[in-house]
Amino acid sequence: MLKKFLIIGLGSIGERHLKNLLYLEEKNIAVLRTTSRKPRTIDEDSYITFTSEEEAFNWNPNVVLITNPTYLHIPIALKAASNNIHLFIDIPLSNSLEGTEQLNQYIQENKLISLMGYNLRFHPCLQYIHKLLLEETIGKVISVQAECASYLPNWHPWEDYRGGYSADKSMGGGALLAAGVHELDYFRWMFGSFKSIYATTGDNKILKLKNGAEESITLSIEFQNNIIGELHCDLIQQPYSRWCKIIGEKGTIYWNFLENKVMLYHTNNSRWEIASDFSSMDYNETYINQLIHLRTCLENGNQSINSIDQGIENLEAALAAHKSAETKKIVML
Repeated sequence: MLKKFLIIGLGSIGERHLKNLLYLEEKNIAVLRTTSRKPRTIDEDSYITFTSEEEAFNWNPNVVLITNPTYLHIPIALKAASNNIHLFIDIPLSNSLEGTEQLNQYIQENKLISLMGYNLRFHPCLQYIHKLLLEETIGKVISVQAECASYLPNWHPWEDYRGGYSADKSMGGGALLAAGVHELDYFRWMFGSFKSIYATTGDNKILKLKNGAEESITLSIEFQNNIIGELHCDLIQQPYSRWCKIIGEKGTIYWNFLENKVMLYHTNNSRWEIASDFSSMDYNETYINQLIHLRTCLENGNQSINSIDQGIENLEAALAAHKSAETKKIVML
């Protein structure tokens, strides 16, 4: 199968995917961009550039990577899917549910491959933890806690964060949609569907985010299987903090993103041990393996491990959290 990749948007994540496709020796790559911004690390001669949608779609790509601002994902995805083009969509899927069911219908009717950009699904630590849970290493899971916290101005220090979509709720910004949706995704992957969410937000005007984007948010989650989850996300904390702790009847699993080690405490020996050590890994490998998975799906025609329907569920959960924070009530899912 001849693969022609069209990347929509060339911000930091679009540039990463472009660089990784070139690393994977893909030859037919084009970029649609509507600004004069040039990639910081890639020779422009290594890909085709389009400045209009008409030109880009007339090139007849068979897969698009949608990496433009969150609030613009659905319109371009609908155009691609209605033209029988496979989809890779950066996360989150959108900042509202408008158009998402129509998109899902196009994908189902046209038998398209869709892959959401939740690269943590390809993180070896989380894959190992998923294996431990399937093997019931810590017995019945009782609860899970996680944190995803960082300082937004440090994300892209070469540009003013206030001009980016992560700082503007109307564009899909705020602590949960801009970062914490990764945790919502792997929560669902490991522990199943959500039953209810209660959330509280904090906005101390430290970052002066736009249109009500939250600087911090804390979620209490009840899963359908009665597991209890807690998730804290913020855009203020320094230094960067990202971790997950899973408590079971026979022990505890702990993962620190910065150390990339899976720690296991089991009641049989009553001590912590390093269950798996990936401290030497390069984080970009998660993105490369994600693209390899996409290529494999395109070649064999199988649906991806993280398709559009899962992106919709994650978005529904995030929007439920926002609704809960606004109404100060539990929201059922």
